[in-house]
Amino acid sequence: MSRPTTAPTTPDGKAKGKKKKKAEEPPPPPPPPPPIALQVRSIAWRCMDFRVQVPPTANLSELKALIMKRHAKASGKDAITRMDFYFDDVAPEKLLPPDTVMGSVGFSRKGDTGMFELFYDYYPHADPFENRPFAARLSATNPEVLLPPPPPVAPPAAS
Repeated sequence: MSRPTTAPTTPDGKAKGKKKKKAEEPPPPPPPPPPIALQVRSIAWRCMDFRVQVPPTANLSELKALIMKRHAKASGKDAITRMDFYFDDVAPEKLLPPDTVMGSVGFSRKGDTGMFELFYDYYPHADPFENRPFAARLSATNPEVLLPPPPPVAPPAAS
């Protein structure tokens, strides 16, 4: 028995073949998580505050690099040696580790701008007062600076 050389046809002349099952398309990937809108605030200089949207996978070191670039443009040199970040408020318990991923930060509220607030403080490259605490630590531990009362005035000497 010989094999046919052409495909079998239907009465209307169309080729007859195996019905192919449509391959099920994989479901589309889930949409990426929305970016995190941040109001980044410098503790020392209000003029260095800015707003940015970052993906939840962004690392704190990426923000640090952006801030260092901004300060280098302002001062003409790289003047930052160490930088600390705080979320929501400037308090020791709100200090973030340097390797923090932004999606893991437990922001509890949005600030006046409707964005989450991230504060930063830094040591300048050449600090005339070595080992002084950051402004954030001073603010957290000494929210109010009180001057000592003036010494009592001695009564005038009798002549």
